[in-house]
Parts: sequence; structure tokens; C-alpha cells
Amino acid sequence: LMKTTDGGAHWSTLYVGSRHLQITNLAAHDANTVYAATSEGMLKSTDGGQYWMAVNAGLPISFNATTYSLSGLYVQNDQVAYVGARTDTA
Repeated sequence: LMKTTDGGAHWSTLYVGSRHLQITNLAAHDANTVYAATSEGMLKSTDGGQYWMAVNAGLPISFNATTYSLSGLYVQNDQVAYVGARTDTA
């Protein structure tokens, strides 16, 4: 994940987790609160992406298996977010 604070003139790399983590969608409420839908579940940052925490509690799907993917992320405010989930089973 990359971040710019000067309109794209310079970019910095943010550590999000596993090297194999795939970010399928990203949405921000403000400059500090950012949600990421990933191949390993939902992540949330409250410090502009410097630190990320898993926010999977309550999701009706397990990310120990690779049968689900998250997409279509929308953040209404710092507490309310919507994410689409689909099954990848054949």
C-alpha cells in the first residue's frame, strides 16, 4: 500500500501485513481513518495507515479458508462501513 500527502509528488510505502496480502478495496473516512478489504479480512487504521488492526469480529465468514473475498467497500463515518462479500467456491 502506498500513500501520498502531497498530491502524488512523493509516495511512501505503508506496512499493512503479510507480504502475500491482497488489498481488494480501500476507503477512507478522513485523513486518519482508513478501512481496507483484503484477502485476509477487514483492516482498519486510525492513524493514517501507519498501524493497521483486524476488524473481523462479527463478520459471518471465516478468513482461515480462502473461499471468500471482500470488495465494494464504502465508509460512512469512523464507525460505519459497508463491504461486499462473495464466495469463491465453484
